[in-house]
Amino acid sequence: MALKTKMKCPLCEGKAKLTKITTKLFNGLIVLNDEPVYECIKCGEKFATGKMVDASVKKAKEAFTFKRQIISTGGSLGITFPSDLSEYYGLNQGTRVSIIPKNKNTIEIITQKN
Repeated sequence: MALKTKMKCPLCEGKAKLTKITTKLFNGLIVLNDEPVYECIKCGEKFATGKMVDASVKKAKEAFTFKRQIISTGGSLGITFPSDLSEYYGLNQGTRVSIIPKNKNTIEIITQKN
């Protein structure tokens, strides 16, 4: 995506230059480095275009995708959860969850709080 190096600030109409920032989502569970934003030289406001936001959302979704192989455990099948995901959702051994089939390719997992 080709970005303009300068733009007009939507707040004060001052000149804004293209810069990069680090964005932390979900209490730092997802970190997006070198995300492009515009920063106004006059008022200091930082902003992004719709295309920039769309690209960041796509990057965040990719970063928040955990790929796991299904394992065999006893007579059942299981999926392991990464430790940071388990910590974020408060999952521990014995935590009860609801597994809801959505369609042939989607399963929703809902944690049940005690």
